[in-house]
This record gives sequence, structure tokens and C-alpha cells, in this order.
Amino acid sequence: MDFELSEEHQLAYESALAFGQKEIRPHIAEMERDDAFPAGLWRKLGEQGFTGIAIPEAYGGSGGDIMMAALAASGIARTSAAIATSYFAHLNLCAHNILRNGSERQRQKYLPGLASTSTIGALALTEPDAGSDAMGIRATARSVDGGYLINGTKVFITNGPIADVMVLYAKTRPEAGSRGITAFIFETKTPGFHVARKLTKVGLHGSPTGELVFEDAFVPQENVLGTINEGYKVVKEAAAAVLFVSRAASRAANEALQIHGGSGYLTDFDVERLWRDARLGEIGAGTNEIRQLLIARELLGMRG
Repeated sequence: MDFELSEEHQLAYESALAFGQKEIRPHIAEMERDDAFPAGLWRKLGEQGFTGIAIPEAYGGSGGDIMMAALAASGIARTSAAIATSYFAHLNLCAHNILRNGSERQRQKYLPGLASTSTIGALALTEPDAGSDAMGIRATARSVDGGYLINGTKVFITNGPIADVMVLYAKTRPEAGSRGITAFIFETKTPGFHVARKLTKVGLHGSPTGELVFEDAFVPQENVLGTINEGYKVVKEAAAAVLFVSRAASRAANEALQIHGGSGYLTDFDVERLWRDARLGEIGAGTNEIRQLLIARELLGMRG
């Protein structure tokens, strides 16, 4: 099997790597101090075409494929895992989600803005009482004339404090468990929505994370993403890959800090930032313990 990157994929990675060094690295100290996404950086990501990767040109994107998007995120992450996290939440969890599962009308309405970064995207799934168990969410979507009223709280949402559009999951049939979840495209300008607080994290400074509250926030019927009560099909698990990669990243960062000795524990060097940033990989989007359970259930044929 040939694992060599194509010339196009290699160029995407190298371009993202160079972008990180030129446009992100000068802001690292500021990001660590203020925990804020650098002003103007979204615009630059859009101008360079990074936020349009794997989105067809017909919807304002840059073309390419998911592999290219992953390589771009990897190149950016070499400079800042925080920016890469916000970038991929915007592009993959929101824009690609709409591209893959949305109607033609939804694609035409939302993808051009997401590709250009005139709108910022996010995914709202995790809740205070349903973190690793994504299907255990309690947010509800009650059917009303013309759409649904959303009620509930989401937490640990990457880009939550700054998002204009998000893919939101809520229960339309609470009694049906995972088979009663529906995905929606939600606009944050909607009355009844507010950011309860921006969360202060140990690492990934510069990637805004928030707690979001929905109180009778209306979503029109036309913003249902996919099929009613089949939102579980929109949620994709890649437990084995994330388990392996997160462990490898934490192990590498931990050993790097150890090699640097006392200097590694100082904020003068990048290694302590990388150590803090890597730790989230074993927790975010479901803990590694839950990933192991998912893998075991799959292997034992216990998938529910």
C-alpha cells in the first residue's frame, strides 16, 4: 500500500505549515495571555482557502477532499493546536456536516459564508450530564407550528462563544433514546439563545469554548439537518483512531517535557504548552475510557 502523499496533498500540508509560522506564531504569547482567537485570523484563513477545503467551488469552497482538510489542520496544529481545533470545528464538524447531510437549499444558504468565514461555525452536542455519552443528551426540540422550540444547555462547545451557525442536536422523541435525536442547523442570532459563559481551560488558549443556553429558541422546519429522529446517523464515531492518536500525543508531549527537565516546566518554552494542549485529546469529545467501551461493544456485537 502506498502511503506517500500526492503532490496536491503535500502542498496543502506545507501551505498550512507555512501559514501557521507566519500568521499564528507571532500571536502565541498573546493567545496564551488573553485566551482569545487572534483578530483577523479567521479572515486570513478564509482568504487562503483553508476554510473552504473539501467544499465544492459551487458552494464557495476551494475543492479538495477530507484528507486535504485533515492535512491542513495538521499543518496548522504544528504551530497551534488551539487554532487547529477551532478551525476543524468550524470546517469539519459544522461545514462538512452540512455538506454531507444537508439539503441543496441548506448547502446554498450556509456553505458560502462558512467557506469565506463571514460566518463562524460550531457543533453543539455535549451537555453537562451527557459528555462522553453523546446519545444521553437532554436538550429537547418540541414541535410547534413551522418548526421546533429548543430548550436545554450545551457545554464544552468549541467556538461556542463566537459561532454564528452551529449544528445542534436535541431530542425530538425523548422516550426513544438515541433513536429520538434530531440534528438542526441553528443560527445564534435566534431569540432565546445566549452564551452563559466562556470557559477557562488549562490548555488550548485561543480556542474559545463555551456553555450555551437555549430557552424556547425557535428553529424552522427547513433547518432540520437530515431526517427527524435520525440525528444519531449524523454523529460519527472514530473511537479506535482517536484513542490511539490521543494516547500517542499525550505520551510524546509528556516525554518531551521530561527530556527538557526543569526548563520544560517553564512557560519560556513551547513544550509546556504542547503538554497542556495534548492532554485534552484523551478527554474531549468523549474520554478514552468511553472510547474503549465503544470499541469493546462493537467487537462483541453489542452495538445498540
